[in-house]
Amino acid sequence: MFFPWLQQCTQFLQQTNVYDSKKRVPGEARHLIVTVEQLFRSREGHFPRLYVLLRDQRFQKLVLRFNVDEAHHIHTAGVPLYGLDAFRPAWGKLGELKALLSTKVRWHCFSATFAPHILKTVEARLLRKGQYDHIRLTSNRPNTIYATHQVVKSIDELRNYECFLLLAKDFSLAAQPRVLIFVDNRNLCSRIARHLRLLLPEDRCDLGIVRHYHSLMSEQYLQRAHKDFTDPDGPSRIMIATANQSVVCELIFCC
Repeated sequence: MFFPWLQQCTQFLQQTNVYDSKKRVPGEARHLIVTVEQLFRSREGHFPRLYVLLRDQRFQKLVLRFNVDEAHHIHTAGVPLYGLDAFRPAWGKLGELKALLSTKVRWHCFSATFAPHILKTVEARLLRKGQYDHIRLTSNRPNTIYATHQVVKSIDELRNYECFLLLAKDFSLAAQPRVLIFVDNRNLCSRIARHLRLLLPEDRCDLGIVRHYHSLMSEQYLQRAHKDFTDPDGPSRIMIATANQSVVCELIFCC
């Protein structure tokens, strides 16, 4: 009985917030943040509600802009590579949706990974070469300092992370910069944090100066860890966290 109820709830939210197909009136929402899979028929043949709406000409007239974040996935996940099928083929179909919608709809693609071969794919699949403006902005910031570090053995070697702790034996909370370290493994995340904590003076090991942060931890801990690290007066100086990719498209529409 749960699944029919969930369907009814989803349908109600869509009619209220997105678009009421029966009354032909838009909902209250003006921005939709969605995954690309919601825009196309699934591999199993299912039709997401947004897929159906975007093929309704009345709804199409409400769409003004597509902002495609992490657009390098058009190449890295949307097309077959190295003899393997596309990992997320919906990324490679955005051009089909662009052809379906009005030419007045503006498309914006964002990425920090537009290497020449990736940009070439994005051009071919979505932008069309010579028919778009390419804006490049430097990632340099006044408070950014670049440094290189030669990895010892492998990235899992804990010694490689000691460079982020300033003067462990003569540790000064005021002198220690805030450092955010992203890793893709929860176990490594915990190991790095424990290793750096043990390098601190014994009376400072349990003060939260070094914290780890991943999805299996309690909500209470995650909130506290986040506050301690982001609060200017918080005690946390080094945060080791797992990194989750954000893969979204944003639809902006109005009446």
